[in-house]
Amino acid sequence: MTCKVWAAIWQSVECGEDRALESKYYVYILRCSDNSLYTGYTYDVERRVAVHNAGQGAKYTRSRRPVECVYFESFEGKSEAMRRESAIKKMSKKEKTNIIQKEIIMSKIPTVDEARALMSKYNEESFHRRHAETVSGVMRCFAEEYDPQNANYWAVVGMLHDVDYERFPAEHCVKCREILRDEGVDEGVIDSVVSHGWSMSGADVEPKHIMEKTLFAVDELTGLIGAVALVRPSKSVMDLELSSVKKKFKTPAFAVGCSREAIIKGAEMMGIELDELIEKTIIAMRRVEEET
Repeated sequence: MTCKVWAAIWQSVECGEDRALESKYYVYILRCSDNSLYTGYTYDVERRVAVHNAGQGAKYTRSRRPVECVYFESFEGKSEAMRRESAIKKMSKKEKTNIIQKEIIMSKIPTVDEARALMSKYNEESFHRRHAETVSGVMRCFAEEYDPQNANYWAVVGMLHDVDYERFPAEHCVKCREILRDEGVDEGVIDSVVSHGWSMSGADVEPKHIMEKTLFAVDELTGLIGAVALVRPSKSVMDLELSSVKKKFKTPAFAVGCSREAIIKGAEMMGIELDELIEKTIIAMRRVEEET
């Protein structure tokens, strides 16, 4: 059973490079050219497979190229991934094959384009598609400061965050789990998508990583900033200033669907002042507008 690996999240830990403390780890199984199986761990599956195929990976795989990833699992911590790697390495080839064939945690991390196509599949309204593009672009901008090597991953989560909203508004942040699992999306991506509805819907995942906290904050905030821009003569964020957003922020009757409470809570989660969050989001939205 072959598993195609999409854009991975983090740089390879096996290469000894620095990494974000909140990144996920992956245990993977490769099928080698002689049909043998190799198990390892990393935090960038796609890149690590490329390293193996370049002859710069493990000694075992150098003479058994090309290799292909046939299975992987995701973990929150390095020690957990290492324990799982060790357990799989002790298995017989038959036992490893059974894991692969059962597809216990078979999943994929889509590219931004794949995420866009998936979002569009479930959302036909132009407003929802524009919002997804805006949040995706803003998430990428924030990633450049907080987690630059994983900017694509942040953008993917931003693109998919409201995948279930148009068709299932009453089950928002709940139905998305079913949708994304059916589409074969990685559980880590799914959890991050679900987390932006924490305390506001039936979401069962609390934002823990800085990426999830950022999504929680900017989802509502981008809507508010967009609404403020639309009532200005230019209808653009290019000439929008912090003071204008703050004024509307304090007006409960304006853009009532944008939760001020969530925005404030999001800033607290991120550990930054509300003004700083708004200012950075405006700047990010200007970049998104320039690129569209």
